[in-house]
Amino acid sequence: MFIVYLLELWQWGNDADIVRELWPAAKRAAQWQMARAETWQDGGQGLPRHVVDTYDGLSLSQYDASAFSGFFHLLAMKAAAALARSPVVNDLAFASNVTEALAIGQRAMDRLLWNETGGFYRSYTAPPDVCGPHADGSDCWHSYYKGAPGVPYSEKGGLCCHGGSGCSPANNARPPANATFAEAKAACDALANCSAFCFAGRESSLEPVSPVKMMWKTSASGFSPNPTPVGADAIMADCTYANVLADSLGLSPLTSDAQILSHLRMVVEANDSPYGFIVQTGRYFGEAQTRSGDNSLWLMGNPDWATLSLRRGGDVDFAMGIMAKTLRWWREGIKDLWNVVAVGGGVGNPDQPAGSPQANSHYGYHMTMWHTLGALTGQLYDAPAANLSFAPRLLPPFTLPVLLPGTVLTLSQQREQGSFTLRFEGGAPLMQLTTLRAGGHTMSKPRSLSRIGDSMTWG
Repeated sequence: MFIVYLLELWQWGNDADIVRELWPAAKRAAQWQMARAETWQDGGQGLPRHVVDTYDGLSLSQYDASAFSGFFHLLAMKAAAALARSPVVNDLAFASNVTEALAIGQRAMDRLLWNETGGFYRSYTAPPDVCGPHADGSDCWHSYYKGAPGVPYSEKGGLCCHGGSGCSPANNARPPANATFAEAKAACDALANCSAFCFAGRESSLEPVSPVKMMWKTSASGFSPNPTPVGADAIMADCTYANVLADSLGLSPLTSDAQILSHLRMVVEANDSPYGFIVQTGRYFGEAQTRSGDNSLWLMGNPDWATLSLRRGGDVDFAMGIMAKTLRWWREGIKDLWNVVAVGGGVGNPDQPAGSPQANSHYGYHMTMWHTLGALTGQLYDAPAANLSFAPRLLPPFTLPVLLPGTVLTLSQQREQGSFTLRFEGGAPLMQLTTLRAGGHTMSKPRSLSRIGDSMTWG
């Protein structure tokens, strides 16, 4: 984000001094990103490994790569390239370097995180299920028991001792440490009072019909825990957030617009609720999902979805309805506009009323909906080049706010194919532009606007 913020200061504020001062730090940040992504290593991942991000509650840093951090890596590379090419930096060699890193990262996004069949980005690269049907079992502890001597063993969801012996209080079996299936079973079979045995490794004649859910004790307590199996195709509603920032800076697409639109459709299908998008689905299942932090609402998720859809030609009414769902619930259901939180309760959790405030009072990230205004007008602003352009998504008549650093304007059009009017509403004067465009029409000689009511009409 530091690299992106610096580009925003340059592109929207034309502050050459601050860019010149902070570019060395931004360059080191880009180099750190590339190193974390193993960009130049043979067999490197191409995306940063185990990155902690603002969705820290989801603990996505436990995975090799995540879509949320992956997109931010691509954005960082594009922003660094734009800064490096700027006249105030003019480091074309580094621009070429990060552009190559961008291409490597884009290929990694497709290889690691894009689900071609489902048409969505996986939230993370899932770790292997060491106890799953396709694992060799070498890293998985298993437990079997019998209710009485001589009866068949059954799969047991319980505890396994670290050394491979059974855990029942009446169990006297002591197979070798890290016992194989045959060793552990033989030790238990030899004892009339042995009710259970555990082993590490591939199953033999007692293949389980499903992954074993057990071993919640820690190794420090003398037990070896198996990892909880997680879904390999989880869908995170807001993993594409970096594209919102890229859109406003004119840096899109980070991957492809077709992929983003496809992902947005899957989010509506998999994550929708009466209060807004569930943060993440498909990692856990059943009660494990309903009681997890994945089953919560992130109040920026719906506005970000709407912004991305609008920038890519999505239906305006549908996109605004997606955003309105969260905002309307907070206005009319919660009725507390003074305290907009970051996280709300999901659906079906008996410990948390659905849609209720959950965490981070008086939070500000819902203000990412500022980008929705720019998506409605199709606004792109380049202060150093003095260019301002619009591609409005609404049919006329409309009057929409235009927000520039320190300056508030409105853009209006009264009829189809009609002229556009840019009106000064307050703040710092809008200095003379080199280019002013809207809807394919370019104003020949833009002028400055400094008094409330000053306007320019063209088209």
